[in-house]
Amino acid sequence: WYDRHLAIYVEAHRPEEPGAGAPVFIRGLSFVILSLDCMIRAFGSEPYGTLLSSCVALLLRLEWAVEGGRGETVFSVPQSPELDCHCSALLALARAALHGDPGDRISQAIHRALQGTLILVASAEQYGHPGLSFESLWIRSRAGIPPQDGGFWVFKLGLALRAFNAIRQVHAAGLLLLDGKVLAYMNELAEVARRGLFAALRREGNAMEVLTSARSGETNSETQPWAALGLVPAVEWELYGRPPDTDLQVSTASEPAAPSKMSASGGRFDRAAPSLRVEWQCTGATLERLSARIASTEDQFFASGHVDRDWLVATLARAGRKPGDFTTVLEYGCGLGRVTNHLAECFTRVIARDISRAHLAHAQARSANAGLTNIDYGLAMPPDFGMAEPFDLWFSVMVLQHNPPPIMAAILRRALKSLVPRGLAVFQIPTYARRYRFEIDSYLESAPTRGAFEMHCLPQSAVFAIAHEADCRIREVIEDSSIGDPDWVSNVIVLEK
Repeated sequence: WYDRHLAIYVEAHRPEEPGAGAPVFIRGLSFVILSLDCMIRAFGSEPYGTLLSSCVALLLRLEWAVEGGRGETVFSVPQSPELDCHCSALLALARAALHGDPGDRISQAIHRALQGTLILVASAEQYGHPGLSFESLWIRSRAGIPPQDGGFWVFKLGLALRAFNAIRQVHAAGLLLLDGKVLAYMNELAEVARRGLFAALRREGNAMEVLTSARSGETNSETQPWAALGLVPAVEWELYGRPPDTDLQVSTASEPAAPSKMSASGGRFDRAAPSLRVEWQCTGATLERLSARIASTEDQFFASGHVDRDWLVATLARAGRKPGDFTTVLEYGCGLGRVTNHLAECFTRVIARDISRAHLAHAQARSANAGLTNIDYGLAMPPDFGMAEPFDLWFSVMVLQHNPPPIMAAILRRALKSLVPRGLAVFQIPTYARRYRFEIDSYLESAPTRGAFEMHCLPQSAVFAIAHEADCRIREVIEDSSIGDPDWVSNVIVLEK
């Protein structure tokens, strides 16, 4: 049965004759390579060894350089790359390397393709969620364009994890030649994939179900096995042996674990490195293209701002206050003004501050078009971070975390100094991250990573000390899930002066 179907496949695609066969679906070809590896183990290399070499050669011909990149590649058709195809190729190549890697062609291809696998925060619009941006693995065929496919569907993350595990174990066996830098990056990729997969787990008693995506309410027969083999790669463990340090725990501990001093060079991803990578610098022309892109869905995007406003109003109610009790609210980190106009509808005056002139200009224009005249837009720059006048309500969400701890502390000090007596500060801030470290000298001496999206935290003890200095009392501290990472703790804190 197997030989008959394999012969049909070979006849259709003719792997030994470049360009002669029918177009190839990369995931299907990769699975054929995996099946040939199994047949060689079961029945010997004849005749499957020759076919394996031919199919690997065909797969390597489907490796495409990322246009405008720095040597990174993707395994896919160049116009519309798919993450699952890319990762299935990595898995197939790792398994094929056990049967030989003449000229290190497989090792070099895996090295390039790992570099072509990106960690980005990007829009889920193509998956039917235009208002959602999420961190995941992504690929694209050309540098400088939005990523074309990512790990929104969980089966792709399971496939990626299985590929990374196979690469790691075949390398450890001495059959792949990969340098420490790319292995450390692969560990980082695996960590992001694992977090994305964990976000889609649903537990009921002792049972656990993997949803098709973190935004889905259902699963299917494809998602479950791929997610399971990603978390527990039993096939590769059977072939290569289970690593001694394997941890099967998928639930987080109730208490944060003690920080680890192990660095990425020791073979594990050091979470003191930035956890998110975002391209945020661009030319004016590219900025116009980005603005045009978001304009197509901007009504839905801006309408979602009422959720944050309503959340703020509910928080005030728990403190025994209502919007009419406040004369001026300062929104720190207003961005494009998604929440700002909604705040202006229920507060007398809004001061909106941000570090981006372009974002401020866009927000101001939208407010003007809406006929809102009670908003004061301005830059949030030191030394006063745009807080030169008093206000009685300070509001900030998903902003402070992108600043180093000393900057976070300086922003909080300035905000609480400008807060009038009986004023409230309502803000979200990460207060704990496992294995996070920050040393000023090391940070200043290190070269900024181009396009990197920094994530930092400020310990609760520091936040409370700053509050005490400003004669503020703590009204509420709630743990929230805005970071979406089990190794990070984020709090919403309410202070009253």
